[in-house]
Amino acid sequence: METRMWLILWGSPVGIAVFFAGLGVLLWGVGKLKHAEAAKAEVELMERQFNHERAQGKASPKPPPA
Repeated sequence: METRMWLILWGSPVGIAVFFAGLGVLLWGVGKLKHAEAAKAEVELMERQFNHERAQGKASPKPPPA
C-alpha cells in the first residue's frame, strides 16, 4: 500500500477504532500483570508465615492453599 492509503486508513473511523482497541488490550494486559504480581507476593507471604510457624511448632500439618 502507498503511504497515502495508510494515512487514509488510520484517519478513518475504522482505523481509529482499531487503534483504541489495541490500546485497550495493551492497558488490560498491564493491569493483569500488576494483579498477578500482587497475587504472587501474597502467596509468598503466606508460605513464609507457614514456614515460620512450622519452625516454631505452631503450624497445622497442612500448608495454606495456593
